[in-house]
Amino acid sequence: MRALQLMVQTYTETPNFGDARKFQQELDIVSQKVHQLEQDMTILTRDLDLVESKMNLNMRHSLLATPSRSLLSMNTSNSTVSDKRDSVSFGSEVDGDDSNMDGD
Repeated sequence: MRALQLMVQTYTETPNFGDARKFQQELDIVSQKVHQLEQDMTILTRDLDLVESKMNLNMRHSLLATPSRSLLSMNTSNSTVSDKRDSVSFGSEVDGDDSNMDGD
């Protein structure tokens, strides 16, 4: 685009090089295309920002939700193991108490 601007300027300042209107028309077309592409880029950048923002929110939510699920599953598995231990130790205590009562 800069090259076309320079050519239009040069041809306008030096008319014996030729007609500057030809390059001016090309410059106008290129300027319109650049302007349209800049608008498209702005829209796409906003869309990208929105997608990244939603993705970050999903990741935060996922990170916040995941540990509590893990803790729940750990508590469930730990309570199951500890329940088994309690029942085993409870049974041995009863057996031990019975043997002590027999000895008295």
